[in-house]
Amino acid sequence: MVTAITNELLRSCIQLDVGSVERLDERKRVMPLKKVTHLVFSFKDLRNINFLDELCSLKKLHLDNNNIYKIENLSHLLNLTILDLSFNKIEKIEGLESLKNLDDLSLYCNQIKHIEGLDTLQSLTSLSLGKNLLQNLEEVLYLRRLKNLRLLTLDGNPLCKDPDYRVYVIGHLRDLRFLDHRVVDDESLTAAREQYQDEMLEVKQKEADEEELLKASQAKEKQKELFKEANLFLIDALFDSMLAEDAEYLKMKEVPGLLEALDEYRQKNEVNNEEVIGLILEQHEKKKEEISAWRSAINKILDERDKASFTALDSFNKLMKKVFLEIEKDPLTGEEKLHKLSEENSKLKEKLLELEMLNVGEIQDLWSRFDDNYAVLVENCRQHFQNYFATMRMLENKFSESVSAQAVIVMEQFAMSDSYDDLEDEEARLLIHDKDLMNNCIQASHDAHTLKIDSSV
Repeated sequence: MVTAITNELLRSCIQLDVGSVERLDERKRVMPLKKVTHLVFSFKDLRNINFLDELCSLKKLHLDNNNIYKIENLSHLLNLTILDLSFNKIEKIEGLESLKNLDDLSLYCNQIKHIEGLDTLQSLTSLSLGKNLLQNLEEVLYLRRLKNLRLLTLDGNPLCKDPDYRVYVIGHLRDLRFLDHRVVDDESLTAAREQYQDEMLEVKQKEADEEELLKASQAKEKQKELFKEANLFLIDALFDSMLAEDAEYLKMKEVPGLLEALDEYRQKNEVNNEEVIGLILEQHEKKKEEISAWRSAINKILDERDKASFTALDSFNKLMKKVFLEIEKDPLTGEEKLHKLSEENSKLKEKLLELEMLNVGEIQDLWSRFDDNYAVLVENCRQHFQNYFATMRMLENKFSESVSAQAVIVMEQFAMSDSYDDLEDEEARLLIHDKDLMNNCIQASHDAHTLKIDSSV
């Protein structure tokens, strides 16, 4: 009884284009696993999916009619286009996220209760989920995200007992051509979409909203990666993290009117941020252009030298063949001809060394120019960052001075009114009551902000 994939089993299950039938087993035995494209493990009583690590070129994998409970250990099979897991005991669709080239997936006759785990399979055109435990007809809406899905099998599930099952599926899914092995004709499609047109308006609006959110999220991630590349990932969040880490700020914000200058401080900081981000991204783009131009120049030199080297080698090879043919015809001239061939070989060696030295000289010259140009861009970035942090320190100093001035006004106002007793926060009451405590709090906050700015340089 087989319960796991062994090397012997794996090789016996390799499918090959039949060439020499008598040597088929031998070809399977010696074939490098990285070249295997098709495996059939049908009816092998397998309990687990494993030991497929080296099969990076695999395109078709049949694991049907086994005792597999879980989809696992397939994430590295990036070239897989056909996966058959029918007639197993799988309870959940999972572990398929990286198989983005999958075109045909069969999970027919398993124990699956929910439609899930297929979001990334945008190449999928054929999906078989028949004879499972799917009960909720509305879960079919999940399959709308598979925009290339044309063939779907759901027959044999509890949800198929709904009298509107077929009409519902046809009316809600995009461009379906076959449902449960039956063609979706134009007449049925039109009738189904008319029946559910009001509901579909809501569905499409929801999808449009989700699409916008996804695009916004992707744009944010793209910007995050760009900022990381350009060493800007700390800049954008510096102001908020500076406040969040300031224990004194948390006390002062409870004092009414004390931090009136904060909004202006934040706005000016945003202007400062936008300015440095624009300048640094401009330099970052120039850095990429400089690197690209340098690599292009290097490749051009190497290509030219390679071409010259191959031309020289080809000429020598032709000469060598000619000499050997002449010697074969007239052996008496062999010694003289071989001597001349040896001289040509020495000239070839000198030619190749000359080409290599030209490579070294030109590449060193290119590197020197690249290094000079890149150093200018690095210095520009350093100066931009220096100006940015200098501006931020100036803004912080002005903010701290404004808070100190405002503290005097706030304390006087509270001293002349009865609103002191209305303050619920104990820390705020203490600050308003004690001038020294207030000043110390403002100074400590300023010191924390300055330290945060300086440590980010």
